[in-house]
Amino acid sequence: NTGDETLFVLAEPFQILNPGTEKQERVKIRDPGKSGLLVTPNRFVLQAKQTKIMRLVVLKPAEKEDRIYRLTVRPVIGDVKAEQTAVKIVIGYDVLVVVRPAGAQGNLAAKREGKKITFSNSGETSVLLSNGKNCDAEGKNCAELPPRRMYVGNTWSVNLEHDTPAEYYVTVREDIRRKQF
Repeated sequence: NTGDETLFVLAEPFQILNPGTEKQERVKIRDPGKSGLLVTPNRFVLQAKQTKIMRLVVLKPAEKEDRIYRLTVRPVIGDVKAEQTAVKIVIGYDVLVVVRPAGAQGNLAAKREGKKITFSNSGETSVLLSNGKNCDAEGKNCAELPPRRMYVGNTWSVNLEHDTPAEYYVTVREDIRRKQF
């Protein structure tokens, strides 16, 4: 807490079902034993200029593919009392938690059709596409391409401005490689 006021903090864990698809669902974790993730403490007081440690404990390892969670950490604000109209800015965090099976690999495939690339991940763990660009034939007039986390079973398409190859940094676990598609 870098501020001068005491904060009452709430940590809410959610399991993400069908991540990265139209059927994605964010389910609040009520039973850590069932969902496989324990967050402690989930409520605490944070004095001004104080730091606290939260623990995330994986209770059930992932077996065949990633299990995805989101942890929302935010201050709980009571009534704002002021003589005039007031605005209070509060910052919270939404943390991505990926529990991977031992030895899991991503399997990114790309299919190019003109100025469109369709990516798919048939592996056991997510693949991150970042810092993408598509430049003209002279290597100039580069267009930035959107980043995307490709969860297991996801398919995603991106349209390009040029007929030239697109480049992305592809991250699987700790391995980061620059690839052309």
